Amino acid sequence: MVPYALTLDPFAVIVLVSELAAHTAEMRADPRVALLIAEPESDAQPHELARVSIQGTAASLSRDDARSAPARAAYLARFSDMSGLFDLGDFHLFAIAPATVRVVAGFARASSIAPALLAQCLAD
Repeated sequence: MVPYALTLDPFAVIVLVSELAAHTAEMRADPRVALLIAEPESDAQPHELARVSIQGTAASLSRDDARSAPARAAYLARFSDMSGLFDLGDFHLFAIAPATVRVVAGFARASSIAPALLAQCLAD
């Protein structure tokens, strides 16, 4: 589980990770990743919860990368209390570019969609 933010141009899932975390080394060794974003659990049955499964490629964003400032802004817009992490030398932004998206709207209601369609839905 990792907190995330989104950028829409280009569409990416943004994560802020520490060099101490195992998944950081794993993303550097093999940038292919999978994410599952699920509706918060409630009184509904687990199979009824909406969720999106994303497979994509993770890229570390150096401070001079053009995507870095918008990614940082998106992350801080969602998690303003985490701004201090950017001052620590071992935290880095990664942008995960979705390649495939699977949407499950509930039990027996699933569909694969293009990443661009998900980005468009999020923008609207």
